[in-house]
Amino acid sequence: MSAQRPVSLHSSPAVYAPVPASTLPLYRRLLFPSLLQATLPPAVFLHGTPELDVATYELIAVILRSHVTPWYARLTRDRTFVPQVSAVIVHLLKEIEGRVLAADLPLLVYTTLPALVEQHYADYRAARLRHSLSSSSSISDCFTALQPHVALSPNSTSVNTEYIRQAIDHVLKTCLLEEDWEAESERTIVREVLAGPVLGGVLPRLAQPWFLFGLLLSAVGKGTGPKVPVSRVHLNVASSNRYQDQPVAKPPVTSMRQMLVLFINTLHSLTSVLHSVVSFLQAISRFLSTLPANKGASKPRYYASSLLLVVAAILNLSARLVSGLLLSYLSIIVALLQPLLDRYACTASL
Repeated sequence: MSAQRPVSLHSSPAVYAPVPASTLPLYRRLLFPSLLQATLPPAVFLHGTPELDVATYELIAVILRSHVTPWYARLTRDRTFVPQVSAVIVHLLKEIEGRVLAADLPLLVYTTLPALVEQHYADYRAARLRHSLSSSSSISDCFTALQPHVALSPNSTSVNTEYIRQAIDHVLKTCLLEEDWEAESERTIVREVLAGPVLGGVLPRLAQPWFLFGLLLSAVGKGTGPKVPVSRVHLNVASSNRYQDQPVAKPPVTSMRQMLVLFINTLHSLTSVLHSVVSFLQAISRFLSTLPANKGASKPRYYASSLLLVVAAILNLSARLVSGLLLSYLSIIVALLQPLLDRYACTASL
C-alpha cells in the first residue's frame, strides 16, 4: 500500500472566483454595483423568502431602468442615485409589511371588506333600478350619485392621477424616515414610480376580465385527462346517425298541479331536515354554555354573519322566496355556531 500524503497545515483555502460583471443579474448590476459578488443583498421582507426577495429586486430594477435611468444618465454619470432610490423603496416595503402584520386582519377581511362589498352591490342594484325607471341617465351616473368619489368620474374608467399621488405622499410621509422624507428628489421619484408603472400600469390590468382569466388558466394549467381516440369519435358519430331516423319517445307531460305538489313535498322535506339540524345545534349550544367562559376572551365580532350577509348580497338571495327561506335557516345555524366559527376564522387568518 502506498503511503498517504500528509495534509499541510498551511494549505490555502478555496478561493472565490468572481464571475464577469456582464453575467450578473440585472438587479446586482444596477442596484448593488459596489456589493461583493459573494455577499447577498439585504432582505426585502422580514418574513419573506430569498426567491421573493430576488423577484422583488428584479421588478424594482426593471422599473428603475425603464423610468429613471434613461433621463438620469443624461444628467450625470453618478451611479449611486439609483441604488439610493431602491433602498428607499425597500424600506417602504418593509414598513408596509410590518404595519400589515400588526393590523387586525380578521377585522379587515371578515368585517370591513364584506361591508364594503355588500354596500357596493346594494348601490349598484339601486342604480340599475333608477336607470330602468328613468333612462335619461346612465347606470354609471346613477351609481356615482349614490357613491361619489373624488378619484372617479362617471364618464371615465381611469382613476385620477393626482389623487393617487396625494395618497402615495400620505403613505410615504407615514412610513419613510425623516431624512428620506426630506430628500425631495428621491421622494418625488419614488412617488412617480409608484404612481406610474406600479399603480397606474399594473392595477388597471388586474381589473380586466381577460387578465384575470389568463391568471386563472395559468394557475390551473393544461388538462391531463385521457384523450378520446379518433376511431371512437367516428364510431360515436356513426352510432348517432344510425339511430337518428328512429322515432324518439316524447317525454311525459307534467301538469302544473304535479309540479306544485313536488315543490311542496321538497320544501317540506327540507324544512324537516333543517328543523332536525337546528335542534341538534341548539343542544350543542346548550352544552357549550355550560362550559366555563374564558375571562380573557375578546368581544365577539360576528365574522361568520358578515360573510353570510355579503354572500347573500352578491347572490341577491333575499329577492326570491326559496333562497330567502334558505338564507333564514342558514342565519339561524350561523348564529348558533357563531363562537366556533369566529374562533376558526381568527385562526385561519393568522
